[in-house]
Amino acid sequence: MPATFGSQFKEERMKAIANRISQGSYDLFLLEELWMQPDHDTIAAKVPDGFKMTGFRQLSLPTCDGRVGPDFCSGLAVVSRYDIQEVEFNSYTWHGDPLKALIDGEWLARKGVGRVRIEPTPGLKVDVFVTHTAADPDSSHGYNNSYYRVRQVKELMETYITKSEADIVFLGGDFNAEPEVESGKPYQMIIEHMKNCVEEIFYKFDKWLSANFATYGNAHNSFTGGLYSPGKFTWKL
Repeated sequence: MPATFGSQFKEERMKAIANRISQGSYDLFLLEELWMQPDHDTIAAKVPDGFKMTGFRQLSLPTCDGRVGPDFCSGLAVVSRYDIQEVEFNSYTWHGDPLKALIDGEWLARKGVGRVRIEPTPGLKVDVFVTHTAADPDSSHGYNNSYYRVRQVKELMETYITKSEADIVFLGGDFNAEPEVESGKPYQMIIEHMKNCVEEIFYKFDKWLSANFATYGNAHNSFTGGLYSPGKFTWKL
């Protein structure tokens, strides 16, 4: 968000992200909440030689502002070690309540599903999906956006993920949801069709949810490390 919207230390954080991306020690880097074009440009300028990054409006609607405010933008971007063969963006059908647009901003944004296709090995088609679903406002407002979030994830899985014709499908993003396995929950709808890579590595379900693997407040986090205590509500799958 623009600093005028209350974002703290945004310039410093964007530079830190750009410097991390410049190291090139990854195959794919998925970004969310990259709402503003100047911030996108800061990161794009640090993308290593040979890597590719989606353009600011490639994963947004044509109506995306991104200069004055984040209106009608998705905030999504992908950095890839491999050539990007296809780029696609689809805005979700469901957004936040327009009557609450000035409270949580969900209706003003146009969150959706970004897709890029890469071919790490000749003949192996890989679809990489990145998304960001509806977030909740501060609890003091007395409501949440689970109504929209559930519908967004349902659309994500039924309309895009399961319809992919690629050999392999990757999905990452900010789901603003906890890893609840009850029927109809966002996480449950996803793992019904996909495998959680982290859970595959740390096969004990409770182990991969350890605070040691949280980001916010983690001692290894260069921005918040040591300032806050990580906990289960810091997870954003």
